[in-house]
Amino acid sequence: MIISEKLARLLNVKKGSSIKLKDASGKWRTMKVAGIMEMYIGHYVLMSPQAYQKIFHQSYQTNAQLITLKKALSCSRSRNA
Repeated sequence: MIISEKLARLLNVKKGSSIKLKDASGKWRTMKVAGIMEMYIGHYVLMSPQAYQKIFHQSYQTNAQLITLKKALSCSRSRNA
């Protein structure tokens, strides 16, 4: 999984470290940090659908998507696309 730089600092971990996170049912899950990303708002954990299914033993469901806009496309135009 990949975590935000701020979360890595708060947890005092680096790439290759293992961390434990509590899931929605209260069960602790151990995950290995594969990378750290720069993120300016909030604390984030990103993982592939395969990693999610392996760690949580349930089907993956998309809850967010990251997009990159072309330089000529404004945010207001993308909402209407």
